[in-house]
Order: sequence, then C-alpha cells, then structure tokens
Amino acid sequence: MTGSARKGPDENLADLSAQWLNPKRSTSVGLMLHWRLYLFSVSKSEVSTQEATWSLDQTRITYRGTCISMEEITKLYNGTYERARAILDRDLLLGMDHLPRMQASKLKDSSHIKSTGWWFGKHEENSDLLHGADRSVMDFILSKQELYDQFVDQDGSWRAQAARLYETHLQEFLECMVVLAQLLPPLRGTEILSLTWKNTASLRGILLQYEQVMLLTTYHKSMSTMGRTKTNARFLLPSKVGGLLLDYLVYALPFRSHLEYAVYHRQPCPYLWNKAGKIWPSEHVTRSLKKACSRSEVQELTESSWRQMSSAIIKCKFDLGSIDALDPSNSNPYSLEESETASTLISLSNHSAGTHQRAYANTTGLRHAGAWDGLISASYSACASWSDFFRFGSVGKAETVKEESGVESRKRSASTLQVEEEQPIRKRLALSRPAPKPDSAQLLEEARRMYGDPDLKWRSPEQESALLAIVAGDVEVMAILPTGAGKSLLFQLPCALAGARVTVLVVPLVAVKLDLILRSTALGIDCEEWRPGSESRARLVVMSVESAVSESGRSYLLDLVTKGELARVVIDECHLIITASSYRKAFDELHLLRLLGDVQFVYLTATLPPSMKDRLIKAHSLTRLNLIRSNTRRPAIEYSIRRLQTSPTSFLTSLSALIPDVWGKSERDGSDQAMLFVRSRRTAEQLAGLLSCHYYHSGTEDKARIINAWKAGLRGPFIVGTSGLGTGLDYASVRLVVHVEEPYSLIDFAQESGRAGRAGRDGQKAESLIVILAGGGSQPAPPQSDLEDFSAMREFISTTGCRRAVLSRYMDGLEEVPSCLASEVPCQGCSAKEAPKAPDAYVRHVHAPVTPTQVDTRRSRVVPPTPITPTTQAQGPDSSRSRHLATLRKDDLLEDQYRQGLDVLVDQCVLCRVTGSASFVHTFATCQSEYCQDYMRARGMTLSNTRKQWLPPYVVCFKCYHPQELCNVLSLGPGSVKPPCVSPDQVMQCVFGYYQTVVGCACLLRMAGNGFATPVEALTWLGQAAKLGQMTCIKANLVLLHLIQSL
Repeated sequence: MTGSARKGPDENLADLSAQWLNPKRSTSVGLMLHWRLYLFSVSKSEVSTQEATWSLDQTRITYRGTCISMEEITKLYNGTYERARAILDRDLLLGMDHLPRMQASKLKDSSHIKSTGWWFGKHEENSDLLHGADRSVMDFILSKQELYDQFVDQDGSWRAQAARLYETHLQEFLECMVVLAQLLPPLRGTEILSLTWKNTASLRGILLQYEQVMLLTTYHKSMSTMGRTKTNARFLLPSKVGGLLLDYLVYALPFRSHLEYAVYHRQPCPYLWNKAGKIWPSEHVTRSLKKACSRSEVQELTESSWRQMSSAIIKCKFDLGSIDALDPSNSNPYSLEESETASTLISLSNHSAGTHQRAYANTTGLRHAGAWDGLISASYSACASWSDFFRFGSVGKAETVKEESGVESRKRSASTLQVEEEQPIRKRLALSRPAPKPDSAQLLEEARRMYGDPDLKWRSPEQESALLAIVAGDVEVMAILPTGAGKSLLFQLPCALAGARVTVLVVPLVAVKLDLILRSTALGIDCEEWRPGSESRARLVVMSVESAVSESGRSYLLDLVTKGELARVVIDECHLIITASSYRKAFDELHLLRLLGDVQFVYLTATLPPSMKDRLIKAHSLTRLNLIRSNTRRPAIEYSIRRLQTSPTSFLTSLSALIPDVWGKSERDGSDQAMLFVRSRRTAEQLAGLLSCHYYHSGTEDKARIINAWKAGLRGPFIVGTSGLGTGLDYASVRLVVHVEEPYSLIDFAQESGRAGRAGRDGQKAESLIVILAGGGSQPAPPQSDLEDFSAMREFISTTGCRRAVLSRYMDGLEEVPSCLASEVPCQGCSAKEAPKAPDAYVRHVHAPVTPTQVDTRRSRVVPPTPITPTTQAQGPDSSRSRHLATLRKDDLLEDQYRQGLDVLVDQCVLCRVTGSASFVHTFATCQSEYCQDYMRARGMTLSNTRKQWLPPYVVCFKCYHPQELCNVLSLGPGSVKPPCVSPDQVMQCVFGYYQTVVGCACLLRMAGNGFATPVEALTWLGQAAKLGQMTCIKANLVLLHLIQSL
C-alpha cells in the first residue's frame, strides 16, 4: 500500500485541492482562479462609466433620464414622513391620541444580550413605560362598539376582512419607512430588507444608540458567494422619524402579531419588512420608492438610480474624508483620520490604530455584530450631516434643528444648495438678450431660400399661424392640418434659422423616420437619426417612439435640457398616443417626456377628432395649449364603396380583377400610383401575388428599398400594405386608395385615404374606394378599438347620404355641412342623389389658444382664424413638469385605491357580497346563487358573440381580468415561477353583481352614456379598453374602482 493510500480522506482531499485548486498551478480551475484574482484587481482601478450631470447652479442632478433637485429630495422625505405619521395614527393606532409617544432618549437597550427573541421591549428598565403597551390597540377595539363590530365576528373571532384591511394599512406604513431609511445613502434592497426587530441567531438590526434609533445590517451582496459580512450602521434622523418606528414596534406590531396568529395561525416574523410571514422581495424597495415619489410629485426614483445619484451628491456636496462609515463595502475601515492627540495617545501603547479599534475594549457592546466605536460614532456624525444638509423634517425655511440628544445642527437655508459661482452665472445669463423673433415675411423668405423657390407661399393660414406660434416659443402647440398641408415645414424651418438649437422629432414608424431624414437632408438641414449612446447635437434629431421613452433616450433629452441645448420636442402623428396605446406601450409612455420641464412641445397630426383631443390634453397635462385646427376635408377625393358579389373564398381573386379595371377607367399618366390597404400581413402577401406588385407590412425586410422600388414603378403602380403604410409618408403621386374590407377605424381611414389627397394639390381628382363582400354582414369591433371611432366608421359605410359629411362631422366637428361643397368632387352619396351643394362659406378654419375650460368650445361652432399672441408663461420654473407630476400623482392615487380594494375582496364570493346576499364567505366555484348562473350564461354568450375577442390583448389577465400590472401572476414578468391566480374571474363577477343592483345599474348607465338591453351588451361594453390612471385596463376595472370607493 502506497503512502498516499494510507492517508485519510481529509489528507487526500487537501492534496487534491493543493494540486488542482491552486491559482498558481496550470490546471483548468487554477487558471480560472488566477483570472478571477486578476479581474478583481483590475476592477478596483476602473472608473465607472455611469454619468450624473449637475445643473449650472448645482441644485439639480440628472442620471439616466431621471432629474431631481436637492429641494425635491427634502420634499420627498418630509412628505413620506407625514404620510407615515398619518397612517400610523389613523389606521394602525385607530386614532388613539392618549398614547404616550415613544422616544429613544427615554428607552433603554442592551446590545450585548444575544438571547433569541430579545429586543429592547424586554429590557427591565423599560417595563414601567411599556406596561400594557402591547395590548393598547386590542383593548381600544374591545372598548369601542363601532370598532368591535368592525373587527370582531358574532362568534367572538377576529374578522378575516378586518385583518386583511389592517395588514394593507400596515404594509403602506412599512413602505413609507423603507423609503425614509433609503433616503440616506441607500443600501441594496436585499441589505436593507435583512433588518430584524428582534434577535434571531444573530443580533437584531434595530437598536438604540446615542438616544437615537440605529439600523444595523451585516448582510452584504458578497455574503452569498464568499460568506463575508460587512457592518453598516445608520441612524433615523431627525429623532421624530425614529419615533415613528418605535411607536410601530411598541403598539402596532403586537396587535398585528396577534391577528396573524388568530386568523392565519402564523408566528410573528422577525424581519421588519415582511408580508404574510415572508421577507419582502428586493424589488419591493423600488416599488415603494416610486410610489413615494408620485405622492410627493417628484420625478420617479428607483433603488438603482438613487444609489447612483446619492453617490454623486456625496462626491459633490460632502468632504470625501468623512463618508467611509456610510460605505458598507469599505475594505479599509481604519482609514478614518485620527486627531493628532488621539494618534499620539494610541502610539504610546505601542499598537496601531487598527489594533486599537478592533482588538481593544469598545463601549458600544456590538462586538459580535462586527461594529466598533469608531464606526458607530462616524456613522452618527455622517447621518446627522446628511439629514441636516437636506433639512429632513424641516418646514422648508432656514431654521436651527435641535435633536433631543442636545446636539445642535448648523443653520442651513436653501442657499447652501448653491455653489458660490451661481450668482455670477445668473448675472451672465441675465446679460444675454434673446434674438428678436422673425415675423411671417421673414419666415417665408427663409422658406423660399431653403426650398430654392422664390414663388413659394404658405399652403394655408393655419400653417402660417402654427409656424409663428412655434417660433414665438409657445410652450404647447398642437397643429391639426390635413395631409399635404405642410406639417413638416413646422419643424424643418425653425431648424434652418440662425442660432437654432436642437429640435427632437419623435416619429412612429421606421419608414417615416428614414423618409423625413432624407427630405430634411435634401433641404440642407443638419439632420441625424438618434441611436442609443449618441450625443448628437444636430439641429434636427429624429427618434423613434421607443427610443424617446427608453432610459437612454430620456437621459439624452435631459442632458440637452440641463445644458440649455434643447429647443423643442415635436411629436409627429400625435393621434397615435390615443389610438395606438392599447397595443404599443411606448405611445402610452410618451407622457414621461413632459417631465423634461418647460421645453416647447409641438404635436402634429392630420387626424385628431375633437372627441379625442381632450383625452390627449389630459394624458399630457396640456394646460397652456395653443391649438391650430384646419378642417381636414379633401376636396379632390371621391369617396365610394363597392360590394363584390362573390364568395368569401374567391374574394381576393375577384378583387385582383376589379382593381386594374377601376385603375384603367380614369386617365392616368406614367407617374400615377395606387395604394391598397388590407387588415392582415397574410392578405397583403396574397393580394400582392395576384397583382404582381410589392407588399409592405411590419414584417417586411428592408422597408426603404420596397418603398423606393414602388415609387420608381419597378413592378407597376400598385402596392399592398397594412396600416403602417398609411402613416406619415409623403406619396405625391397617389391617385387611388383602396381599402379591402371594412376599416375598423374612421381615423385610420381618414389617414390612409388622405394619401390620395396629396395628389389633389394639382387640381386633378383622386379616388378613395372601399371594397367589401356583398352580404358579408357587419364585423364586430375588435377589442382594442375605440367604440366611438368604430361606430363612426360603421356610419360612413352604411349611410345613404353624404359620406364626406360623415367624415367631416367626426374628424372636424363640422355639423353645419350636410353635403359636398360646390368646389369639391362629389362623393358617391352626393352623386347618386344629386344633393344640393352647400356653399363654400360653411367651411371655416379654426384657430385659437385653448384654455382648460375651453377645450370643447369648437365642436359645434366654427370660427375664423384669430391673430397669434404668445402664450403667457406660467409662473415659476419647471411649471410644465410640476403640473404633469401632479397629474401622475392623481393617477397613482387611483391605482393605489384599486390595489387596496383588492385585499378586501379576497377569499369570498364577490358576486354574492355585491348583490347583498346574507352569506358570501364561500368561493365563486361553489356558489349556488341564481346570479352565479346568470353570470356564467351571459359570459358564455358574450364570448360567442365576440368570437372570443371579448377583451383587448395584452391589457388584462384573461383569468382574473385585473390589469396586467396588478395581476399577481402576470406582474412577475418572464422567467419567474408563476403562482396560481389568487382571484380568478374576480373583476367580472363583482361588476356583473354590481350591475344587478339599482345603484350599479345607474353607475354603468352614467359611465356608458346609454342603457343596455341585455346583460350580454353590458359585458361587451365592460370588456372595452380604458385607462385607470396611467394603466391600460378595461372598463370593468373602472366600474370596480367605483364600487371599491363606495364599499
């Protein structure tokens, strides 16, 4: 037997490890370990690529699309404290005003006691002060009949519903507390959430030190991989913030623990931030921070962005020599500078400062937690400096803050947030005088130079008015001009003026973006497409919608704003903000650009009905809007409908024979072209094959090449496409537009048929033809469509009168024009009946500034243009940003009400509860009531009538019908383990039951504007897309919110 064989298992394992796991050996694992050590050393010398930008006066910081001022951080902290105090007093302590408030200065703690379950509440010296405190809430409930009835059931047990509601309020309080703790230089989510309020196997994380509440964590991100712990101590300052936590621990937490055991048979969880006995997931920290920002009307922060920004604040505003104690990853805790006297005294004992700190007696009693006096005292000093800098707990003016410990902080006013150079900067800015704005004649002269056409004229008074408003600097401008009316000039010409700053153009489609770049470059405008990472300062920067709302895109825009280089943001085809938001989320998020501040916003479209205009105004908080609207009637287009007598299977074949026939009946020259719009990509490819022409849809590769080939006539005059072909592109020679099958939207139809309107500028007739299958019947509205828009399209198809009048009434609000005008090509309805032509005087142009109380004034009355006057600027900086933050706050409050209401409706048959049944403590699956059977019958018929397209896709969960952001399954995102849905079919059950009551029926009647003949009609309406705050939802969710508010 060899020597190695005689060794024991431990010795053999040690030999193998030395041979194979040694970074100095050329083994596979050894090389990996060697490179690991090398990369560790390299990473310490690398400088972060993350950038934070400060404003000129050093009071506002921008990081990756998020911009916040120092005063807003103070506002966030103070607002969160006030909310936490209100929740604690009103909802957790139930309005008890006789309870003594806890103060750290009056309580004792012993950090050396390691007993499991021990906390300062068990300290013998606190027994007199805390006597009976753990029963205070319970005794108060039992003494008040109203509270007793709310919390206690007839059999003497605690009501589960009351327990859930109390837990909901308690979670709100904890969300506020985690925000207050994280508004110090923040820890990672997993680190701050590791706090325990009582001892476990390790020391608790909430202690009393220096007569303040101290939060002590030892968990660090390296613990899971390397087993290392790092101590971090922070103090909740001012002391009244720590007092909130003490009141919660002493009064509210014992009652919560009692409810958890009595109702759910759970033992109290030692973690401070827990729900249902489980520690919060780390993403809950970011969610809490976002909610707090919304309530305080400051821009949204995340855990990651706040960690980066707080680091930049420390570097800019604090002495770097004093911050080591706040850094949990500091590998050299002895780098704190010692005073000369202390250093000399230490040296007299013949040991180093590190040995002095670690190996000799500490007075804090935290040896087993890895803390020592130097760390604790430095942490307290640093936290006090941070709290004093931001005036946490102040009322917003210069004052002296005095803590209960007797330590007086220095006076601080808002001026300390400004650098010494601020005043000279302001003086320099004040000395610069803006250049005078060009008048109409000067603008026209510049346009003639740009186009090389000395005879160029404005295409309409509205084009001229809109351009003057933009150049004059009106903060919010919306121009609704018909196709071919020169909307592109509204952003191209300002870029060509002397001294022009950057104009950012947001476009909806790739083809539109490429077309605009080519056309703008041809006019001599410095124009570039923005890509992630670009810092372009071209005069015209073109961005897609997705790029504009991305984190990198908003960061780029904020950088332009901070440096004063952004002139305006132009949103092209702005009607898509309303019509496309249900299936393209980026349009729904465009409102985030309004947080840029008082930057000029220009909205351009050819198709925005008056009924949708108000929704856009609300979505983007437009309160200083200068609206320029021209009627969108296309006088050169003949509107007609043809019904093909054929079978569904041969419809496309018959259509392919009809189109060339229609094309050949009119005189055409070699440059004339036609566009055919279809509903699906498959139909586009099939019809293009029958016509031997190009097709265009979202899946088409090299879209620019297809468009250019069609324009050049390489495969004939026809092109077949889906809706993307009809938005924004300039096709000057289109004479015929064909819609295959009934369009779903009159807005889309007006946009797409308007492609032929460009050709009408030369005085020649153009045609818009809808071809449908004879006897095919009416198609149901798709779930993502707007019902009013779909109904208007249906009226356009079915009318026997003037189709142009139907289009004009919906798109422009022109009620007085009953038929085609004398100067217009008659539509099919007017030609067939030879209807009398209305005089041209009926059609006027609309132009007037819009005020919040005037948004509906032009729907039934048309007025002539009025002279442009610059919009009065709102008082104060960033007023647009503040207004939009206020709007977002209201929306978030609605979302919060909805979330909180869901907790009340769990574990019960909501159908029985809403309809007033005596017993509803059972599941819907076991319900035997007639309402349950009626609901299931109506639901089945609704699914059948809508061909299983009852609900819009990607909006709500198809099991519970809650918005996807709120569903406990879909909100987890891809890759997560999916739990079962906690409330299947809850929304529709509840709303259907509500509909059966008198109050609920009246509510639906008021919201829908009309009654429902059958429950199926009601359910169909409830399944339509809607908005709950900023969340896309269905109308049933809005009715449920109304019900929650009433409950």
